Amino acid sequence: MSDKKTYTIFVVGDNPDSLNFYKQYFHQKPYLVYYCNSGNKAKSIMAGVAADVVICRLHLEDMSGKDFLRFLQNTYQHTIRIIFSSPDNKQDLMKLVASGLAQRYLCHEGENEDIEQTLTRDLLTRSRMRSKKCCDFLESGPHLPVPPDLLKELEALLQNPNYTIEGVASVIEKDPVLSSRLLHVVNSAAFSRGGTIGNLSHAIAFLGVNQIREILLFFCAMKALPAMSLCQEYAKKVSKHSFQCSKLASRIARHVIPGHEREAATAALLHDIGKLVFFSYSCARYLHFVSLRDAFDLPSTEIEEEIFGILHTELGSCLMLWWNLPMTIVETAANHNYPLIELWGIPKSVAIADRCLLEATYGKSIQTDLDTVKNIYPLEEWRALAKEIIKEDEE
Repeated sequence: MSDKKTYTIFVVGDNPDSLNFYKQYFHQKPYLVYYCNSGNKAKSIMAGVAADVVICRLHLEDMSGKDFLRFLQNTYQHTIRIIFSSPDNKQDLMKLVASGLAQRYLCHEGENEDIEQTLTRDLLTRSRMRSKKCCDFLESGPHLPVPPDLLKELEALLQNPNYTIEGVASVIEKDPVLSSRLLHVVNSAAFSRGGTIGNLSHAIAFLGVNQIREILLFFCAMKALPAMSLCQEYAKKVSKHSFQCSKLASRIARHVIPGHEREAATAALLHDIGKLVFFSYSCARYLHFVSLRDAFDLPSTEIEEEIFGILHTELGSCLMLWWNLPMTIVETAANHNYPLIELWGIPKSVAIADRCLLEATYGKSIQTDLDTVKNIYPLEEWRALAKEIIKEDEE
């Protein structure tokens, strides 16, 4: 893979100060950047130029940012959609991410160093997603994985600014099995802080619509990507590992990115979703992958590239992007297998949890780069906790 591809960025907004900020940020960076002062101008250029990332202001002179995002969502599935405005509009920005119309929001104020850091990481993540290869792989399979009807109905509801918690709960309750599983997860150690949450309305109020939607998507993905018979045991292992990783990542996030423990827990649930695609599309080839990995002790990424022509990290992150998940989910799926010293925030929390659990499962037969952060974090505490989590699941 190469990180040197030139990506195409669209900045859409009619505020001169905002446009100047992005012009300064992208100056001398190896990207093709279009600056558009209206949504219609951006649309006309996009008719002949594919956008990798679009950064759109909440209010445009000719349409709302929401309407422009909806156009992107319906027309350009491969595009990362970022909405921005002033901090006064933060609640509106958050709702757009919760509804799936945007994958990230940015609040402009001060020196905007945090925005520059976020953009740098998003563009790095985009460089690690070979969307065309992922699309070709999926199109070669028996069916394209699409979000279940319940998730589509939920997204349609969330795009109405007047939605209610009760309305969200009524959509989810249409699937009693899904509702039960959701409540079980919300009451797990990864999310609960004491007390029992007994109904969906309480669960939604407790976690927030965004995280409820992400947890639902994990269960929906399991349903939409049924493993072939020979790979069902592997699918169960991935599901079990994902729940364990969710518990541990939430604890680790207390140190790595305090205040974002629940986001880390949901990102961990979905970090290995690309493997489910392999189980559903290419079980025989996956079993061949396992035999080569075990026989020759080769890196998993090297064998995935050889057998599938694509990595599970790329496949999972692209699928999460196409299913309108926030960038925290997309970037975690894309980056969690990269060296820890290159990672940040939620992806780092999930990656550390993933490695601790792998060590606890396979012992000295597996090598990780955890010791590269042993002087920064309470690593031995987390390794011990990983063993406890695995033991609890076995009892």
